[in-house]
Amino acid sequence: MNAKSTAELWALITFLRGFAGQLPAALRAAPRRIERRGLSVREFTCLLPLSAGTKDDHSLGWQLAKMDARLSADLKNAQASSSFAGVPGLHSARLLLLGDTEKTGLRKTPRDQDRQSVVDGEKSAGGPLVLNLVYDGSLRDLLSRLLGKDSELRSVLAACDDFPVGKSTREVIAWLMKARVKGGYFFSDIADQSVEEITGAAKLWRAFQAFYAQHQGQASTHELRAAFRTFWSEQKQPTPSLSPFLEQRIRNEERWSRRVAEILRRAHVETIGTRTDQGQAAQRALHAKHHGCVEATFTVLPVDRRYQHGIFSKPAAYRALVRLSNSSPVPRADSSPDGRGMAIKVLGVEGTFATPEPLRQGIPQLEGQRTHDFVLINHRSFFMSDVEDAAVLLSALTAGGDVVGPALAVHFARRPRALYVLARTFFQRVNHPLDLTYHSSTAYLLGDLDDETTPAVKYSVRPKHRPGQKTFCYQPPSRKHPNFLAQQLAETLHPNHGEDVELELCLHTSKLDRPPVEDALARWRDAAVIPVATIRIKRQDFASAEAVERGERLEFNPWNARAENRPLGSINRARLLAYEQSTARRRPSVEQAAGARPERAVRHLVRLLAPV
Repeated sequence: MNAKSTAELWALITFLRGFAGQLPAALRAAPRRIERRGLSVREFTCLLPLSAGTKDDHSLGWQLAKMDARLSADLKNAQASSSFAGVPGLHSARLLLLGDTEKTGLRKTPRDQDRQSVVDGEKSAGGPLVLNLVYDGSLRDLLSRLLGKDSELRSVLAACDDFPVGKSTREVIAWLMKARVKGGYFFSDIADQSVEEITGAAKLWRAFQAFYAQHQGQASTHELRAAFRTFWSEQKQPTPSLSPFLEQRIRNEERWSRRVAEILRRAHVETIGTRTDQGQAAQRALHAKHHGCVEATFTVLPVDRRYQHGIFSKPAAYRALVRLSNSSPVPRADSSPDGRGMAIKVLGVEGTFATPEPLRQGIPQLEGQRTHDFVLINHRSFFMSDVEDAAVLLSALTAGGDVVGPALAVHFARRPRALYVLARTFFQRVNHPLDLTYHSSTAYLLGDLDDETTPAVKYSVRPKHRPGQKTFCYQPPSRKHPNFLAQQLAETLHPNHGEDVELELCLHTSKLDRPPVEDALARWRDAAVIPVATIRIKRQDFASAEAVERGERLEFNPWNARAENRPLGSINRARLLAYEQSTARRRPSVEQAAGARPERAVRHLVRLLAPV
């Protein structure tokens, strides 16, 4: 073998070794890409020649201009009359009519003027028409929403060549796919940044320019550093401070928190609708259907000195409201697989709280007041470990189409315990909502945030049956009835022949000195279970219109808590942002229920370019 052949062989061996070294990493990365496909933001662009029969550009030009002008008004007034506004998964939409302005008769209109296209001159077919969408999730699901019956977009596309007039939405989508060009040809992709991040970055840059101009050459290095620290602390997004001995912020936590909040807003967009139009309060992003919202007495018990922190610092009795619900964002029959939730709002609590300002309460009687909320579900662990895990799973669940199946399969194949917890949560057989034991699933502080000896605890609420009593059911439930859980609750608490019910709130301490507060999926190994309070629900009628409306409007947040009992972990830190944005979205609907003008907020920044 000559020197040349030896060199070529050695080069081949080097290449194969490098390829073999990269192959395991590529194989490991493939499931991650599939699982996170719902998180990626992609671009769809197609070129659509105008039909030769389109001899009048005037109508098409005006139609595009009117769509653009109306959308501008929608964005300004937070209303959604455009077919593009509020579509889940859509980040931006652009329609652009290309062509020679002398032939088409279309001329540019300045952006700061009334956005209308003026048509003069010869009326002949121009084009092509460019449709560009920036989206996440399933493209086919998104196009199906945009091209539904009586769609405004469909009427515009009808002016294009070979448009399948009178055909199904599936055939229209196939026609668009044939005209697709590679993304990025006309418009740049916005990557994985939301509009809020882009506008926030621009605002921060303007603020920094002002800071630079103000301090240029006017301060010493020490003074400049101090001023910049103050400036930066004012500009950063406020996030909860961490317990230095129990918590640790995960990588890119703020980004994942914003993503979770955005996905929950999207889920809320899809659930609100007829109920709001009928003048009732908007549904929630989660736990939309409640079985009853009842009044109760929350009594703190005498406990050991180690547990006397926050709301448990001394024996006391408080008025409370208890809401029992299904976890789904869409109301469904009680016999369907679903998680079950209990939310407790303790009223009249005094002391130092976890947030500097009062959070929303949902009903006028409580606005501006401080309460202590407990938010619980029917399993000891959460089926998401941290906020990044939550963003990945929620994006897969909401992606739809050909994305959701493979993404969920890979997600749970990589996390078998998450699948187990999810199954135990959603497939638990329930005959009565008060027979269940509810858990906080996430950890909470019990003491001073900066004290190294302060433990983390979890909460649970369990029924206290009378001796010999195993259930609160007076008779077997009629599971075929869609609301049999509400029926059972009403029968137990019937004002005439019902009974008072008592529940017990317990603290769960951990065997570990540093329990896994950042991993809500991990097993929590109890060192002790300590009853710290009782919840007594007296017989009452909770089916009145006022009680039902209260159950719809009440807003619960785990950050409504004493500072010594504040939530821990990235899941809870994300809840502070997500819950506030979810409840803020419900507020226009509450105003509508009181007689205000109906309004629907535009969730995505949707921008149509004027024809040129």
